[in-house]
Amino acid sequence: MAARSTAFSQPRLLGTILSKYADRYNADTITLPFPPDAPGDVPRIILQSQDARWKLQGGPHRIDSFWLSQHETDTNTAAVDECVTPQAEYISAIETSISRAALVLTHAAWVDNAPHILVELFSAPEARNRLFQDLSAFEIHSVKRQYMDSANMFVNSLVHCRTAFFVGTNAPLVTVQHEIVIADEQDEISQLNGEKLLEFSHHAAREIASTLSLYFPERA
Repeated sequence: MAARSTAFSQPRLLGTILSKYADRYNADTITLPFPPDAPGDVPRIILQSQDARWKLQGGPHRIDSFWLSQHETDTNTAAVDECVTPQAEYISAIETSISRAALVLTHAAWVDNAPHILVELFSAPEARNRLFQDLSAFEIHSVKRQYMDSANMFVNSLVHCRTAFFVGTNAPLVTVQHEIVIADEQDEISQLNGEKLLEFSHHAAREIASTLSLYFPERA
């Protein structure tokens, strides 16, 4: 989950997050000193869990929260809540709103002959025989602007489906990443406080879950 804000307080971020989530972010805290004119998107603070499942990083213009799991029993819905809640609580604590938010979920599955599987799904027979023989990789992307009824706003929806290899084992994978971003031109809607950020994340998570269920019906 990424949230963009024009207000940032390093002590307040540390105090708000660690006062409640110290058990989660239990690895050494990383603070990065930068001059005042350094890019605002560069994180000044990085909090992580010792098992590398959780990470939160923040800077003047952006706060990102990450969750990583290799357990099939874990659910995206619960993880989204756990990721976004610390961000929302910090935004509420400093009594500000954010100008942009995005939710990104990525799911991967081991698939033998992954390029062939995607070619079969996304190309016509003529293309398979003439253009896509013996591929080592394949990827396809979609971008659209849509009205998300449940959240009453326009969003940009980006889906990336690609083959990959699992680091360490070189096992073939298919990965699907779906990103929902509040459309830039909606300034009056995009000013979200902590409560509205949680609401947006819930709506976006449901939209993304619907997409991922098409690719991975066993997780639906």
